Amino acid sequence: NLAPVETAELVHAALAGDLCTARERAALLAPLMEAMFVETNPVPVKAGLACLGLGTGAVRLPLVAAEPATWTRVQRALAGLQAHRRTARIAGRLVGAAS
Repeated sequence: NLAPVETAELVHAALAGDLCTARERAALLAPLMEAMFVETNPVPVKAGLACLGLGTGAVRLPLVAAEPATWTRVQRALAGLQAHRRTARIAGRLVGAAS
């Protein structure tokens, strides 16, 4: 899973009936989820793992490497998640400092 924390938050929120949080997490994950289906599975997943430093993105025949546009789309989606994580950490520290 390329976004285990956010995916777990989505599932836990939905199961708890917290639809507001579930929708927020779904919207956050939407670009990454969409990027995972622009090419045959597991090509975009392997590209995403490579972007995270977990592998090379290489696939075995009959599959072929991800197209450059797929790499770009996956990188942008992951960058959006990273930005969200940084913002959440900063906000968490500010909230913790206020209490």
